[in-house]
Parts: sequence; structure tokens; C-alpha cells
Amino acid sequence: MKISILLLPILLGLNFWINANSNAEVPSISTPSTTLLTALKDNQVDTQAYTAVRGSKISLIKPKGFTNSGTFSGFQQDGSGASIVVTELPGPYSQVTAGFNEASLKTRGITLIGKENITIDGYKGLLLQATQSTNSIVFMKWITVFGDEKETILIAATFPRDIAKNLSQPLKTAVTSAKWLRNKAVDPFADLKFAVTDTPNLKFAKRVQNALLYTKNGMIATGSANDPILVVTESISNVLVANQKQFAEKRITQTQQVKNLSIDTSKPITIDGLNGYEIIANATDVSSNTPTTVYQVMLFEGQSYYIIQGLIGNSSKAKYLPEFQKIATSFRKK
Repeated sequence: MKISILLLPILLGLNFWINANSNAEVPSISTPSTTLLTALKDNQVDTQAYTAVRGSKISLIKPKGFTNSGTFSGFQQDGSGASIVVTELPGPYSQVTAGFNEASLKTRGITLIGKENITIDGYKGLLLQATQSTNSIVFMKWITVFGDEKETILIAATFPRDIAKNLSQPLKTAVTSAKWLRNKAVDPFADLKFAVTDTPNLKFAKRVQNALLYTKNGMIATGSANDPILVVTESISNVLVANQKQFAEKRITQTQQVKNLSIDTSKPITIDGLNGYEIIANATDVSSNTPTTVYQVMLFEGQSYYIIQGLIGNSSKAKYLPEFQKIATSFRKK
């Protein structure tokens, strides 16, 4: 599977990622009347110190009432549904931001209100304001993206529009306050609730949010459409699953990197005491039209789940499908 920086969020389902396919213009955001200093005086943000975002090299001024999330890199406010999510991507800022426009956002169900160029911690960046409706609730978003030609940081604050009066400014302050400690040593496995063991042919390449990415030789950028990619992650939010088989099969059909997907096998599996389903599907890679195999294991625990999903061109299926299965069966809870 040909891996690019654009593929990672598609596999992970990050809802604020935008594909680059339009050049539509949007108006600039007006300069806010409430400055950072005013927000601090009003005690809407933590004046004590920056708070490190777990599993990342980013520190933010954390709004009052927010706590470190246990399921993603960022902060959340219990009860309101508000969150701040930090994502580090191993790709150039120019490529990541190429599709942050009105038309591309619309394809993801996001309405872009405005955007402006900013500087964050000395790096070129963008600030976007947007809305998105989920389950009849309208959410507001403040999104910042900044970086250079090697790495890019995405920070997305999401909160219900009904409480925007109280949260909009402190969350805007938070996402624009980022400090990037690029030399900070971060153990990519330390705070995860799960672990897997790589194989001689599939090596750990990168952590993105709570997801571990495994590739051939542990390299992010590969040139062949038949090279493997495997993602292991935990669900970010709680879900009520009435039918696990149906839920797992629906999830694999939502794999956006492929088309013409048809399920070949779907069978129950138990790993480390968790029940779930192992599914193998046939599909076609969208970008190269290469016949592709999609492998997925979904394991359920209460109202959350773990997902292990791999993609491989069919010419390399015999070699790498067993590798996918070895990593999946090595899954264990910490």
C-alpha cells in the first residue's frame, strides 16, 4: 500500500482532516476583541503554567475545568462534550494545509466560517473556525495547524454551539497557545492501554494520536502500492453496540482508501479475553486501482473497542496477511 501523509488520518478516521481538492475562498476571521491577557484575567484559562499533552511534544494553556483525556492526546471537559485534540503528523505543512478550504471541508460535513494566517511558537500556521452537526447537535470548532516541511501539528477544539459564549474564547486561546518541544523525548507506548508485538517484516513506524502504525521496515513513505500498512488503535468515544458482527462489518466498509469492497470472511475471534470479529475483505485501492486486501480485527470491551486494520496489495498478500494476523493475535491489554 502506497503510504502518504494524507493516508494516515483517513485510516484513523480523524474528522477534522481535509482532502486537498478545491481552492474555494472563505472570508477571514475578524480580530477578536478579547485578547489572551483578558482571557487570563477572567480566569477562563489556567494561568499557572502550560500543561503537557500526553503522548505528544505539545504543551498548551489548558482551559479551566478541562482534564487530560485517557483516550486521546488532548483535554476534555466531562459533561459538556467539549474537547481539545492534538495530532502530530510526519509530513510537510504545505501538503497538510493544501485542502483546508470550504469545498473540501464540506465533503466531511464541516462548514468553514473563516480562516486566517497566524504564527504559533514561531511556526507558520492557520487558524480555522468551523461548525459541524452530529446527532442533531451543532458543534463549533477552533482548529490550528502549524509546522514546517518535515512535521505538522493539528490542534482541534470542539464544543457544543449552545455553550459557545462560555467556551469559545478560552478554547481559541488554548489552541493558539501551543508550545512545540521538538527535542522532548516521548515514549510512544507508555500511556496506551494496549500493546502489540511487531514481526520481522512489519515494524513500528509512528504513533498518531492513540494509534500505532506498522509498515515495511518501519518507514512512513514507501513507493509501492503493494507495501503493507497496519494500524492498531482504541476507540476515542464510547459507543453502544447492539450487534458486534454488524458493527464490525459496517466499520470495514467505511475504509475510505479503498473502493468496491466485498467481505470474504467474517468470523468470531477472542484475543486476551476480549471477543470480537476478524474480517478479511477484497477491495481496490482508490489511488492506484490496485487489487487490495483489507484485514480487520475489532475487539469489544464494554462501551469501547480496539481496532486492528491492515491494507495490502494482493501481489503481497501471501507474505503480509499472516503478519497482520500475528500482530493482531499478539494484542494485549496493559
